[in-house]
Amino acid sequence: MPGPMPPHHPGPGVVSHPPGMPDGRPLDHGRHTPYFGQPDYRIYEMNKRLQLRTEDSDNLWWDTFATEFFEDDATLTLTFCLEDGPKRYTIGRTLIPRYFRSIFEGGVTDLYFNLKHPKESFHNTTITLDCDQCSMVAHHGKPMYNKVSVGSSIMRSSSTTK
Repeated sequence: MPGPMPPHHPGPGVVSHPPGMPDGRPLDHGRHTPYFGQPDYRIYEMNKRLQLRTEDSDNLWWDTFATEFFEDDATLTLTFCLEDGPKRYTIGRTLIPRYFRSIFEGGVTDLYFNLKHPKESFHNTTITLDCDQCSMVAHHGKPMYNKVSVGSSIMRSSSTTK
């Protein structure tokens, strides 16, 4: 692979086309088959799908998202280094859609994963992608509205957090 693929939106004035397979075939948005060869490209596809979600993405959208990118027996393990030491959390397949949805319901407007030095391992029909340096980048951009009473009129101000 010539280098990392951009995990973010194209700049202004750039036309973005739906991603395709490395050989030019269009992506099938149904249940994926094991993607031998480039599992890190599946992360790129997942990043693109997260960017295509809308504000009104419902449980069905999140279940479809998880079905496309995670097998029925998949787990998602997150490791954090907090003030009181490293913490490790493993989320089972049934909670993966809820995990992603809760991130966006908490005010995140854009989310993507940036992998550095991913390592693939093969186990029979399963590919595991481990990455010691994976960054989950979240942009918080939902406006917060504050109401301030001044006399008999109400002033509204909005601010954006990042």
